[in-house]
Amino acid sequence: MLNTLVLAAGMMSGKPLINDHEGRSIHLSFHQRHIAIQLDRLKQAKRRGNAANSADADEAKLSLSILQSPGSENIRMAWHDDEQGKLETRVTEIAVQIILTAELQYREGAVRSYEWRVQRKAELEEEERERKRQAERAERERQKRLEQARIDRLLKSAAAFQQAGAIRKYVEAIHATQTDNAACSGEELERWSQWALAEAERIDPVVGEKFLLTMRDE
Repeated sequence: MLNTLVLAAGMMSGKPLINDHEGRSIHLSFHQRHIAIQLDRLKQAKRRGNAANSADADEAKLSLSILQSPGSENIRMAWHDDEQGKLETRVTEIAVQIILTAELQYREGAVRSYEWRVQRKAELEEEERERKRQAERAERERQKRLEQARIDRLLKSAAAFQQAGAIRKYVEAIHATQTDNAACSGEELERWSQWALAEAERIDPVVGEKFLLTMRDE
């Protein structure tokens, strides 16, 4: 029985693989499609009455099954000895179904592969959209930080301008109060004034147009 099926499959480039010692379970491969076939005695409940004859008849009956997939216990299609005849008389039908099953499995595999590619493409596109959303969000946050840093520098520059002006007014006030006061020498007052005015000029953002730096990002 198996020899006839193997020869029929071989005409369609099928290659057999025996999986068990008794040769009841084999695979027929058609272009990387593996059809699992199982040949075994038909399991039937023993009828009452002539138990010995019934048992002998049951043991003699064979069943051939095409499994859903290699290693699966689910049966896609099955034949067995019955009143219409033994399996040997239906070899052609079985061989045709085996080859058709290989074709169906190939088509099912192609559909699954296509569906997987469609799903994977959709996932990749969604990942790309999410990456762009995150990049845009990060850029908005970066621009927000830069703008806040510019405002901070502007406020610091305005404060420095006020401090420089306050220092200059302070120097003028000191000179006014020290005109008639001989508490300190003119040399010491001049040295202190030059130092204070130099500090005012150093922090004054107007001098050297340092105020323009407030718009420059690091």
